[in-house]
Amino acid sequence: MKEFNNYVRGWWLRARQQVDRMTSGENESVTISPLTRHNMRWFWFDGLFASASENIIVTYLVLYLLALGASKAQIGLLSSLSSLSAALVLLPGAMLVERFGKRKQITVILGVFTRLAIALLALIPLVLSGQAAIYAVIMFSVARDAGEQPPLSGLECR
Repeated sequence: MKEFNNYVRGWWLRARQQVDRMTSGENESVTISPLTRHNMRWFWFDGLFASASENIIVTYLVLYLLALGASKAQIGLLSSLSSLSAALVLLPGAMLVERFGKRKQITVILGVFTRLAIALLALIPLVLSGQAAIYAVIMFSVARDAGEQPPLSGLECR
């Protein structure tokens, strides 16, 4: 039993070291400071969870619209408006950051806005029905997509 416990401890230690190396971007040829390693690790986990939540929402949004009774044209409208809004907010977003220079605060505010939009997406069927619910879902989804686009979320926060 003692050998098994030692094996598990050794395996856990090696796994932890590999995760630390993977999340901090460190390899044998590059040595980075502990503060940078710590920040890189948290940045990696932030990207992991942001990507996971985004992929879950995008995967089920079409099914959600279909359950509300959306047509193929309305689903196409959602897709095209989401892409258009993502393209249109790039330049104003960059100008906003250039003008005010508070990247971190702007990113946090937009993050709160996008999470609020997700909550509102879930609550729409309780308030609206029929075509009004479908267009409200499209509106909040496009607004959420516009708020999650780079230049704001992808810039270095100071």
